Amino acid sequence: MKLYLLKNLPSFVVQIIVKCYFENIKLNNGWFLQMNIERCYHGTTFGNAKRIMKNGFLLGKIPGKNNIIGRKNYNPGSLGLGIYCFVDDYISAVLFTKRRNSWTKERLAVLGFEIESNDYILDFTDINTIKIFRAFWSKTSQVIKTLRSKYNNDGFASKLDGAILDLFIIWLVKNKKVDKIQGIYKLSQNNLTDVNIYITGLPNSAELCIKDNEVIKKSSMYYEIID
Repeated sequence: MKLYLLKNLPSFVVQIIVKCYFENIKLNNGWFLQMNIERCYHGTTFGNAKRIMKNGFLLGKIPGKNNIIGRKNYNPGSLGLGIYCFVDDYISAVLFTKRRNSWTKERLAVLGFEIESNDYILDFTDINTIKIFRAFWSKTSQVIKTLRSKYNNDGFASKLDGAILDLFIIWLVKNKKVDKIQGIYKLSQNNLTDVNIYITGLPNSAELCIKDNEVIKKSSMYYEIID
């Protein structure tokens, strides 16, 4: 859209044109993750690692819109429900796992695996994804205000962000922008050491939140015990 053509139009006309533009954006494969992910790393306890190797990840489906709004049997992470892993960054997985599980006496481990395809991984570093997210935000702003009474971004996980992103996925599928979403890729900020990094908003890691077990290449999965 050439915005300079709109400058002489009445403001209400501009609002209608911009609204129609965002509503008609449709995701295609070019809008999904384009970078090549070599390996994902997920930290957990040694016992969990063995169970995951045997049975796979226990991954619940995103609940319905009303369950998210009412926070019924729903407890999202910063990118919504899913399996969280660091992208091509084994060291961050080790540091994060040690810090998150500092209370346990059980041995810790890091699982490594490849993904089958990027085709349905939503890339939140891509401007096209940001544009369609703006369209979603403008259409559901009242719902998002309601979420603020149920969730917040304090503490270990930004649960408000996670709830919004899961609603975004529901909205994308309902409005036939995509067939499905198998994961969300985003640059993130994690406290990996005792140094307080939250004085800035700068990211220090890249995370993938897997929403569908089918995206994991099971034959590539292994684990290493952390000392």
